[in-house]
Amino acid sequence: MADIDLIKRKVGKLGLDSFVIRIIKSEVEQIRFSNNNVDLRNFWVKEGISIFLNSGKKLTDISLDNDSDIEEKIDRAYRSMMGGEDSNTFNGINPEKYNSIERAREREKSVELDDIVAGCVEGARDGGSERTTGLAYRTFTDDRIVTTFNEHHVTYDDFNFDVRAFNGQNTGQEGIHFSSVEKNPVEIARNAGYEAGKTSSLKVPMIGFEPGDYETLLSPYVIGNIFSYCSSLFSAYSVEMGMSYLEESLGKKVASSSLSLMDSPMNLSGSSYSAFDDEGTPCFDKKLINKGVLESFVHSYSTAVAAKTKTTGNAGIINPQPIQLSMENGNKAVDSMIQSIDKGLYIKNAWYTRFQDNRNAVFSTVPRDGIFKVENGEIKGRISGVRISDSFGKIINNITDVSKELKNVKFWEEVFPSIMASAIVSDLHVTKAF
Repeated sequence: MADIDLIKRKVGKLGLDSFVIRIIKSEVEQIRFSNNNVDLRNFWVKEGISIFLNSGKKLTDISLDNDSDIEEKIDRAYRSMMGGEDSNTFNGINPEKYNSIERAREREKSVELDDIVAGCVEGARDGGSERTTGLAYRTFTDDRIVTTFNEHHVTYDDFNFDVRAFNGQNTGQEGIHFSSVEKNPVEIARNAGYEAGKTSSLKVPMIGFEPGDYETLLSPYVIGNIFSYCSSLFSAYSVEMGMSYLEESLGKKVASSSLSLMDSPMNLSGSSYSAFDDEGTPCFDKKLINKGVLESFVHSYSTAVAAKTKTTGNAGIINPQPIQLSMENGNKAVDSMIQSIDKGLYIKNAWYTRFQDNRNAVFSTVPRDGIFKVENGEIKGRISGVRISDSFGKIINNITDVSKELKNVKFWEEVFPSIMASAIVSDLHVTKAF
């Protein structure tokens, strides 16, 4: 691992106003499986070094993946910074001194990754799938940060996996993340596999559909997809740059009263658990939307100074972001939510999300792995070739119900690690994808 004390001594000689050194080392175990069998195993170690330097209104950021020639690279970055332009948005990093966060521990070996894979395959088979494929990861992370004002060091151990079940041409897919604090990891894998298998094996005919506005039950993966892609709307930097339609909405109703949305970096069950942000501020959980009312944007120290408020522990020094989004659950089971739909859709997954208008979050995304037509409270058939074409603001205002079940969802690069519910959205606009 790179010598953080050596780097600290080096940048300390530069006469800076502030600096941040963060080194994240990850040991990653991977298993790939297909046709119900393991076909590839990998293990690798990666180390990311990020260094932020600041002198007055001048700043620079260095990202390295190893520690070779690091002193020369720091010198080069410093010279470039001092000869560069001043920033007109930077207001410093958090100068408050905190008690050092030290949560370094030996990695926990409560379960093997092979057991996770076996649980996925067994569950999918029990759910009715003919075959399964997927990827499973276990990651042990060592995270150290040193700033002008603070030092922290934590380690954590987490899992994530994607399982796709096949039954003829029909598919179902689940992607889950969780940390080693979970007591029944194999059961989590088995349940995810079962749900993917059940989706793939549901015996209903393939039928057509007409584009239009539908009452639609969206799974946690679709909700997670939409919220992941639109998470920057809650960044104070996006507001400052005029890139969030929510800029004048603090304290106002922006969504259905059925929606409460949090940023939950301290939720230990998720793989995006974070003890501190990119400038060494301790993280904490906070509500972004409370029963439809926008309560907070996420701030770094710099954006908080500009907004005359306090940092929320979400740096990105320049551009703060939510760390681990989570929804407050409702009180209905998914089955009863399906039964409440007279004429509509049930969509299990979506990807290839693209924006037509970033500021107003107008987007389209392509559902897959389970798109069903619902009539009189029953699933009547599968449909394909669907595209959701709508806006974030309209969707969150049209949420009429939220499930009591929450899922720790992560789906490739489409859904960031988050904790999401299923939700019924009225008048969701869908078109034909092809």
